Amino acid sequence: MPTANQLAKKLSKSRLAELLAEACLTNEALASRVEIELLGDKAAVVAKTIENRIDSLTANLDYIDYRQASHFGQELDTVVQSIEQNLLPLDPDLTLAICYHFLDTDEEVFNLVDDSDGSIGDPYRNVADLFSQAAVNAQDRLTVVDLTLDCIRNNNYGARDPIMSQAAHFLTNEEFASLLHALRQYFLDAPKQKFRSSEQFHYEFVAQSKGDPELFRRVLAETKKGELSGYDRIQLARTLCQSKRWQEALDLVQAIEAKGSWVQMIEDIRLQAYQGLGKKEEVAAIRNAAFRSSPSPETLQAWLASIPLDKPSPARAEAIAYAESSTCNAYTVLSFLMQIKETDRAAAYAQRHIDRLSGRYWEILPKYAREFEAKHPLAATLLYRKLLEDILDSARSKAYHHAADYWHALSQIASRIQFPDTVEDETAYKIRLTEKHKRKTSFQRALNERA
Repeated sequence: MPTANQLAKKLSKSRLAELLAEACLTNEALASRVEIELLGDKAAVVAKTIENRIDSLTANLDYIDYRQASHFGQELDTVVQSIEQNLLPLDPDLTLAICYHFLDTDEEVFNLVDDSDGSIGDPYRNVADLFSQAAVNAQDRLTVVDLTLDCIRNNNYGARDPIMSQAAHFLTNEEFASLLHALRQYFLDAPKQKFRSSEQFHYEFVAQSKGDPELFRRVLAETKKGELSGYDRIQLARTLCQSKRWQEALDLVQAIEAKGSWVQMIEDIRLQAYQGLGKKEEVAAIRNAAFRSSPSPETLQAWLASIPLDKPSPARAEAIAYAESSTCNAYTVLSFLMQIKETDRAAAYAQRHIDRLSGRYWEILPKYAREFEAKHPLAATLLYRKLLEDILDSARSKAYHHAADYWHALSQIASRIQFPDTVEDETAYKIRLTEKHKRKTSFQRALNERA
């Protein structure tokens, strides 16, 4: 598919215009985008056109299932692009109003559109980001505060989270204090509940976003009226890290009992605090533990980066030895070895642990098998067999052409293999497999076509 620049070079402007006009006849989103582009720098007209487009998309909605949701999300994305490219550069106040209008449709849209793939939530979060950008330069500051407050109070679907987290950055100190005071009042006026109310959540979240530990501590003391929970202390420790008060953050989390999802949160804070304090040995120990719990090129790289430069080889050797002897998912270990270019070790590992590997990993095992063919044909054979058997045993007829490829690959490398007693030789293997799947005529046809 040629790019826009390539088309512009190959076609005349008049021909491109004709093609664009034809496309607009069948693509409403494109037609709307072109209409907005033609308006030029008339901010009020651009804003009204975008507003009308939002209304046409979201008013009187019928239920949209997951099959049509992606297309609807693309329509919303087009509106977001128009706001960002055609309105934001012209008038931040109008942009703020249009973003608010867009966000105000979230309840109806989220109730009527299946957002299983996230294609609907993303445009709303992107508009919330644009709201924050516009708020920085908007002239009507009272409106900025009022709309920000309303967006936060009605953030029932999480789509407006960027506004909550960025309010402290686009509001002045006085404006932020006004916002926080209003949120506090809503919290005080809300009916008391056993669990945290949305008013309490908004008040605490916005206070924390300021990055001021003392402010956040005061708000927590007011909302909790007693000893802070472990989660509260974790959030306070994060705020202390924001202020580079590393030792206080470390002391705070050291006393928390790590459990469930808190374990990773606490480790992240400890790592950040130790890095801030310049404690290299402690940082290396945390990186080492992360690698051991989940061997991957990323966790290995992080671990190696935390070790003094004069000790890279022992650390790498230790990492490889640990991975090879661990009880981690065999596919994870094999991928780790391949991605750090330890092909010989990976082939040996695949041979030793072939019973722990599944042919279901079809997206990457064929690649590994091909890389093994030249120097490690037995390892390649075992992987190809796994892939072939998985397809046939599952009767996945749409993948029979892949099975035929694997069958052919086995024939190509068989002559270079001295099969050990523990591995069935090529002839016996194919006789057994043919007998087992003799009723799968579609597979036989795929073999004949491959030949």
